[in-house]
Amino acid sequence: MSPRPGGETDKLGNKFELAWAIRHAIYCIRDGRCALTPEDSDAEAGRGSEFTYEIGNVVEVHQVKRQNGNSNSWTVRELADKKIFEAAARHVAAGRHYHFVSLTPCRPLQELSDRARKSANLKNFTDCWLTVELKETFNQLSTTDVLGGPQEAWDTLRGMRFSVHDESDVIRINSMLAECIFSGATGHLVSLAVGDILLDNLGKRMTRPELLALLAEHNIKLKVQDFCQTAHEQVLEITNSWRESVQRGLLRPPIERSEANQLVQEINSGQIGLLTGIAGGGKSSVLEQAVASLESTGAEVLALRLDLLDHFASTASLGHQLGFKTSPAVALAMAAHDRTAYLVIDQLDAVSLASGRLPERFDVVMDLIGEALSMDGMRVVLACRQFDIDNDHRIRTLASRADVTTVEVGLLAEEDVESAVVRMGLDPTHLSPSQCVLLQTPLHLVLLGTISSETDALAFQSRGSLFEAFWDRKRQTARARRQGVRFNEVVSRIANAASERQVLSVPVEMLDDGDLIEDANVLVSEHVLARYNSGRIAFFHEAFFDYAFARLWVSREESLVDFLLHDEQALFRRAQVRQILQHLYEREPDRFRTESEAVLTADNIRFHIKETVLAVLANLVTPTSADAELILQIAATRPRFEALLWSQLQRPQWFARFHEEGQISTWLDGRDEDMRNHALCMMISAVEEYPESIADLLGSHKTEPDYHDWLRRISRFADLSRNRRLFTLLLEGVRQGAYDGAEHKLWLMTNDLAKHEPLWAIELLQARLIDHVNSLTLNDKGRVALLGMRDHYAAELIKDAADAESLAFVQIVVPYLRQVMAATAMEDHDDRPIYDCHFSFRLAGDDLKDDELGDSLLAESVRSLETLAKAAPETIQSLLVDLAADPYEASQFLLYRGLSAGGEYFADWAASLLLEGGRRLHCGYGFDVNWVARELVRTIAPYVSDALHQQLEYLFRDLHNGYESRSDGGYSAFKFLSALDESRLTPVGRRRLGEYRRKFKEDAPVKPLGITGGVIGSPIPYDAAQKMTDEQWLKAIAKYDSNETNWSTFTGGARELSELLRDQVDVDPARFAQLTLRLTPGVNSSYTNALLRGFGDAKVSDTTEPLVFEAVRHIASLGQADNDRFLGTALQKYYREVPLDLVELILDRTLHALNPIDDSPVIIRDGTDGHSAADMYMNGINTARGSLAVVLGNLLLADSDGQRTDLVMPHLSEMASDPVLSVRSCVAHTLFAALRYARPEVLAALESLIQADDRLLATELVQQLMISIGDVNPEVIDPIIQRMLASEDVEAREAGGAIAAFAALEWDRPDLIKQVLSGDFHVRKGIAQTVARRVADTSNDKLATETLIRLMSDDVDEVRKEVATVALILRNHPLQPFVKLLTALIDSPSYVHASTQLLITLEHAPDKIDDLVLKASQRFLSVFGNDAADIRTGAAGDAHYVSKLVVRGLAQCQSRTHRAALLDVLDQLLELGVYGINDAIEKSERI
Repeated sequence: MSPRPGGETDKLGNKFELAWAIRHAIYCIRDGRCALTPEDSDAEAGRGSEFTYEIGNVVEVHQVKRQNGNSNSWTVRELADKKIFEAAARHVAAGRHYHFVSLTPCRPLQELSDRARKSANLKNFTDCWLTVELKETFNQLSTTDVLGGPQEAWDTLRGMRFSVHDESDVIRINSMLAECIFSGATGHLVSLAVGDILLDNLGKRMTRPELLALLAEHNIKLKVQDFCQTAHEQVLEITNSWRESVQRGLLRPPIERSEANQLVQEINSGQIGLLTGIAGGGKSSVLEQAVASLESTGAEVLALRLDLLDHFASTASLGHQLGFKTSPAVALAMAAHDRTAYLVIDQLDAVSLASGRLPERFDVVMDLIGEALSMDGMRVVLACRQFDIDNDHRIRTLASRADVTTVEVGLLAEEDVESAVVRMGLDPTHLSPSQCVLLQTPLHLVLLGTISSETDALAFQSRGSLFEAFWDRKRQTARARRQGVRFNEVVSRIANAASERQVLSVPVEMLDDGDLIEDANVLVSEHVLARYNSGRIAFFHEAFFDYAFARLWVSREESLVDFLLHDEQALFRRAQVRQILQHLYEREPDRFRTESEAVLTADNIRFHIKETVLAVLANLVTPTSADAELILQIAATRPRFEALLWSQLQRPQWFARFHEEGQISTWLDGRDEDMRNHALCMMISAVEEYPESIADLLGSHKTEPDYHDWLRRISRFADLSRNRRLFTLLLEGVRQGAYDGAEHKLWLMTNDLAKHEPLWAIELLQARLIDHVNSLTLNDKGRVALLGMRDHYAAELIKDAADAESLAFVQIVVPYLRQVMAATAMEDHDDRPIYDCHFSFRLAGDDLKDDELGDSLLAESVRSLETLAKAAPETIQSLLVDLAADPYEASQFLLYRGLSAGGEYFADWAASLLLEGGRRLHCGYGFDVNWVARELVRTIAPYVSDALHQQLEYLFRDLHNGYESRSDGGYSAFKFLSALDESRLTPVGRRRLGEYRRKFKEDAPVKPLGITGGVIGSPIPYDAAQKMTDEQWLKAIAKYDSNETNWSTFTGGARELSELLRDQVDVDPARFAQLTLRLTPGVNSSYTNALLRGFGDAKVSDTTEPLVFEAVRHIASLGQADNDRFLGTALQKYYREVPLDLVELILDRTLHALNPIDDSPVIIRDGTDGHSAADMYMNGINTARGSLAVVLGNLLLADSDGQRTDLVMPHLSEMASDPVLSVRSCVAHTLFAALRYARPEVLAALESLIQADDRLLATELVQQLMISIGDVNPEVIDPIIQRMLASEDVEAREAGGAIAAFAALEWDRPDLIKQVLSGDFHVRKGIAQTVARRVADTSNDKLATETLIRLMSDDVDEVRKEVATVALILRNHPLQPFVKLLTALIDSPSYVHASTQLLITLEHAPDKIDDLVLKASQRFLSVFGNDAADIRTGAAGDAHYVSKLVVRGLAQCQSRTHRAALLDVLDQLLELGVYGINDAIEKSERI
């Protein structure tokens, strides 16, 4: 609630001012160099300040303004109205530092003052420190009516400090600081006394001696050294007590944790270290090691556990519980006595809303952290469960702070577990993999250590069996410690009390009845229980509570349903129900089934509890016949959770049980489709574990109409390489057409088959390609339809099978390929083999392609034949003979590839085939039909006899091809003759070969190319360009001076080479800047543009800068209009350093560049004409004048002293009058940048700029310009807004709505909203855009909220979509101030567009928003319902967020009514089976 105007505001303000003055008076007492003068009587020093504070030679004046009315921030205008800047300028000019202190932030000003102090001068500030986001605020400060100009603004900012402090924090820390140094009164009373002294001495200069003397009159004196020693002893005692409490539950000897070293390193480089992890995950061990490490450095460490404390109302009362007389932070500071100190707060989750016992004390802990951080040299270490960080918004916000570094504790390494087990005297080799995983959680390892002396210590199979052994062991040792100890009674009393309260610790008074306290103390000593200083007692770990409760519950005369109905069925009960049922199953299985059935059939048991029971049933390791009967009885009632029931039973053990009962076969034989499907799903779940049984079931149901569907579904999940019987059924199905139309599924599920069983893979190919009834069916193009299929997995299987079993592959596949050739044979020609439609059209270089199934078969057949021909040629002899007997060209291709690979072995036979001439020489590729035959000649030539070699020479020497012309006559002869062994040719043959070589100008024919393609490359390769000297570059630039393309070499000219030049400029800009100076006017502009762009890309250096500037001057002097567009590009990394002559150059080209000549669009997006406002800037920036105008604007933004603006100022109106609209849109940036030094001239130029089509007003840069002008001169923009609202252009009206909304919110024009809300939907859409974006930052949040709420129900969906963006805008903001807005959004038609972003925003909210979470979750289910469970919908993804929010809400909710509503939502989510709900619940449960 804000204070009322008038006196009360002043009183509150005075209180805040006084508290701030007291703080500095205490500083004076701590540091004798300091002095304070409240309400300084010096007329000059006292004006505009509350007090003067001196630190040595530095004088500070402090102005304190408690708050800014109802606003949540200070603006420049508001502070100027209060004369703050006037006073600041005066004080800073006099050499004083001016501090402005408030409860209300002014973040841009704070950032500006910090940056001004870091900068060397105004130029350095504007060049290096003034960001785009801060420019507008600095421009406002620079206006004549605020600080007078940029230089004055910078000077004043350097001397200003802006700080934000909470009043209660100031008062509390004052008390704490006072308590550190004074005795004789509490810190609070000392602070009050200091305040009285200041009020009694207004106008007087107060130093340490004066203040101490006046305090002594109240018997308040400085503490002596003994206090520090006493405090140290107390700190050490408390830390040792903490250490003992932690060590009782740790493994001994400890396992060294790397996280401890990481935590120490992180905390020494920051302020707060946060240690996180799961419960039982080893946080305590890491923390104990980290504390020991910190102590070893000589630091003072205070470690405390929050879970051991009772309720505390303040940091002082927290300290009292520990034995201090003050706050722990104060005590630690006194104990440290100027040494480094660490405050370690263990068990932060004790104050968590999600699971803590003291959630209402979180603020006190935050106060303690704040106090510690206010002490010099003190750091804070926190330890907290990850669950509580995720589910308590307060801890989540703390964890996300910039000064917090998080270290996560992971599971133990396997080697650490093994070493620990060895140290226990046990053999780790006897551990199963599941046991090893269990022991990676430190808690479980500690349990094992407790029972390690037992003979069957390694017999455990679960955490439950570890707990059972732990129970038995501890009961023995407790009895040995105290005869007759009532172990069970104590455990029962505590477990029942904790269960009734649904908490994990209970008051120790629960043990008074029966005088059980001494027995409980024995259990505390045995580390079964933990007793807290707060007077509460609990089990040593929360997981043991569930086990203990379940163990004791079974002795009750109470049903599980009655137990659950006794109280709220919250998530707390799930772990109990699970443990009870698991315990019952091991000891009383009949009762287990009775209780399970009762819970599952009861109407008044929540769904999430039933889901827990179903999970227990489903996870039974070896279910019995009685368990199966229970399932059938429950299913017979057709419960609402029937679908969940059967899906949970999709596990191998349940298949085995129902199969043994004969149910699976019965269901498959029946006509109930649901039951058949349940049976099938169980079979799928068990196909890995029970392959034989499932194959038997399938085999016995071949006559079923759905058999092939069952086969496909089950095979998909099977490891077929390990299941021969199922694979045999698959082969049979493939032959029968079970995969016709589903080939991809077949190849996908068998893609690894060849890696394990290649012969089986070949069988599969045979079944699909040869044995299948459609193996040779042709399509309408005369090709085998099957072989046209393209499938990556099929190609992989073929390749793997062929590689592994080449001979078996070709023996099956090659005969099939011959059948395909016969079936697709084309017309026979006497002069060549018969072509087929599949394999005869090959291109050199791609004969081994695998685009289609047929290609893969041919390619792998070739490879396999070649492999075998090289390694075991005799194995394929008969296959090659069959190929030789074929009339088909493709058969001859396969034959010749095989013969070539085994050239030596097959030489004579190959020669005899070739000597047949005619068709035997016709084997090659599309562009050379003889090449493969020629290659065969080349490979056998070294091995044939002289006689055969000579016969081949005679055949080839004068070989004539009827298709050859006069010019290429003899080329066929040359082709083959050149393949022979030249040394063995006859003299005539050698002479003829020489003639052919001279004729065709080559030693031998070049291998034919296939179809080639690619990009046009540079005429000089990249590698060569990297090595070129300057002279070589100049020659290349002169040589390649056109943009012609050489299509034979796929190389271009200047355009392509210039791209390589640009790359080289990027590497060495200085070198190429000097090279630029040697270019002459005739140079191709591609090169000069490349140089300019390269300079813009290159890294900046001091030596490069002047060279680049000179290069730009030279290029500009060449007079090439094409260069205008890129002149500014070269300067883009030097904006702050660019000299005035180059600024003048850019200005000249901006005014006079020829491009563009009209409004023709440069870039046209699909579906547009390129003339819209949305396209205008993009078109402008791609022209010379447009890009230059933007560069000029950027140069003015970096104008540190106004000289650049002085150059441009006279031409602003001329530029603003550019005839091309897209250029004007860019000039708007120039005007914006000139505002700082030339506001009047910009306002004049604006009039010229907007004398144009209304579309211009809708462009982004023009809107930015209008807002910047309106922030100071809103009256100038008012008529433009009215023009836009009345425009016939829809983009202008929409932009008008946006600007009008901004004016209404920020320029004190609320009536504008009423006007524009009555406009058309384009106007309203613009309003929605602006208000949604500004809602978190506006000074008129009430108007913003009202406007958005109205637009949420707009008639037009586009408007509602814009409103919905507010959900994203508010991400990471505290949401409590926006509850009204977000509540309306959830209820509105806009919700459907906002739901995803709203849920994410709620998830990341830094504050508590229970009602919003509930409302959003309910609305989600109301709107999306069943879609949330359909993974194909977006709602299914959003349900993940809802799940997390609901579980988090349940964890931190205190209201039973609210919690019940959340449980209703949770049940609905579970019943729908939405994505993420089970994971969210699992993370919330006790381990």
